[in-house]
Amino acid sequence: MAGAARPGRWVQRGALAHRWRRDEAGQSLLEVSMALGLLAIVMLPLAMVFYWGATSSAQTRETGDAIAIANGFLSTAQSVTYADLGFYEDQFGTPPQTVPSYGGQPGVDLGAAPPAGVSAQIPVTSTPQTVGAITYAERTYVVWANASGGDSYAYKQVYAVVSWTENGRQVSVTQNVLVYPGGLGKYTGPENNTAGSSLGVPDNVAGLGVAVPSDPAGESAVVLAWTAPVDTPGFYVAVWSTNLADLAVPATSGTSGAWAPTGSTASGSIAATATSYTVTGLSAATVYWFEIVAFSSDGTQWAVSLVDATATTLVTPVVPCTLGALTVSQSGQSSGTATVAKTSGHLSQPIAISVSYSGLCTSVADLVTVTATSSGADPSSPYSLTWGATSYTYSVCPSSGFTTGTHTYTVLLNGVSSSLTAQVSFTKSKSNSAQC
Repeated sequence: MAGAARPGRWVQRGALAHRWRRDEAGQSLLEVSMALGLLAIVMLPLAMVFYWGATSSAQTRETGDAIAIANGFLSTAQSVTYADLGFYEDQFGTPPQTVPSYGGQPGVDLGAAPPAGVSAQIPVTSTPQTVGAITYAERTYVVWANASGGDSYAYKQVYAVVSWTENGRQVSVTQNVLVYPGGLGKYTGPENNTAGSSLGVPDNVAGLGVAVPSDPAGESAVVLAWTAPVDTPGFYVAVWSTNLADLAVPATSGTSGAWAPTGSTASGSIAATATSYTVTGLSAATVYWFEIVAFSSDGTQWAVSLVDATATTLVTPVVPCTLGALTVSQSGQSSGTATVAKTSGHLSQPIAISVSYSGLCTSVADLVTVTATSSGADPSSPYSLTWGATSYTYSVCPSSGFTTGTHTYTVLLNGVSSSLTAQVSFTKSKSNSAQC
């Protein structure tokens, strides 16, 4: 019996063994699933690293291509003659537009348009270039750079900006190079016109002010003063008017036929080294507007002062009418002696009577007469003198009635006798015939 029980336990043990093997298989599948999940977690960042590495490599390649294109344009610009390095205003549209600045530096302006027989040396933009699947556009700037230890405008700086589209957005790279005129010192070409070039627009005059001198000069004159620009122009011209609208608009430029509108008055050429100018010939007690125009040496390019200055001339003081000297004269007379005809009292030559004056004298308010007295009163005396520029005059030429002897002439102002007197001695002529 004991021997018959043993197989039963073996079978049971075998069933347990079978169940254990099935449990061990279930645990292995779970472990595999967990392992695969861990592997995915580890591989995802690695995949992103590979992706961004490939993208970065493409971007680096595109940036490198753009830099190479930009450097190519810089090499082209460096091969241009220094004086021709820059842009003409008509390269930016019609009518000519302002040459743009870049990075706060003023653009190199070679003038409104190239002179006859000359063409622009470098383009503003180039034909787009395609490298692989990327199309690159290039834009060139040429500006003045103060890069010579304070010697303004000695260098020209060229910028090449290359742009392209990447992942739906616009990106660009910029390369630049300084160009120096090589041992020539400060540049004296079109920008400041001191070399006599007809190209380029002079600098606008800054700091224009006006002062009125003390009386009496300030009644008809003012003094203009301004700050010398960085670049010396060919010459200046002062312009003034009683109407601000008659002056040119500041900061404009063009040919010499447009800078002085109708209604304004202009001076002659003022030296390029001047920083002041006296305007004369103005009317008293009048408001005037002033500007200074800087010209290129040949007068074809110009720039108006950035501000207009205004001043009022002084009022002329009221000075009462004051009589000056009395003169009585006759043609051929000498030593206060005049003659009458030998046969009668006719004058042999007319006598001119003149009284000078100063101050505020008017023909309406001031009546000047002359009375002849003494040994014989002149016919038609007293005489009312004629108004002149600086004197009253009268030509005495009666046909008869003059007598020989001393005649005294006294001047009266509005009927009041003055201290002005003159004497003429009349003698009988032995040879002259009567003229009156």
